[in-house]
Amino acid sequence: MRLSNKYVFLISFFILISCNQQNEIERTLTCSKNEYWSYKDNLGVYGIYFQFHADGTYDKYNRYPDGFALFNNDTDVISVERNWHIQGDTLLKWDSMTYKIEKTSRSQIVLSQELKEHPKRIVTLTKIKD
Repeated sequence: MRLSNKYVFLISFFILISCNQQNEIERTLTCSKNEYWSYKDNLGVYGIYFQFHADGTYDKYNRYPDGFALFNNDTDVISVERNWHIQGDTLLKWDSMTYKIEKTSRSQIVLSQELKEHPKRIVTLTKIKD
């Protein structure tokens, strides 16, 4: 009986650690009102800024000399759903795309994505404050 209690404790402990790590990644990614994540990837996409919200949605912004402007829709491209969530503690589900979380800190997150038609996409999100 004691042996099974140890296993239950160990399994519970690992689940707790896993959940706390996921929650930490979610807290890191979630922005306050004046914080934005600057997006840059190795395929030449940059100059887009994001705010990830605790409710699992996000907003997209452009940056101008006088501040940030909401940019969720671009004339003929309309972002209907803007959702994100952490799956396990290693994947970011961002709309219909899945990114592997390579590295996180409070100020930078590095993601990777396997692509069929291009080399692996490496995305760097850098937190900035307005």
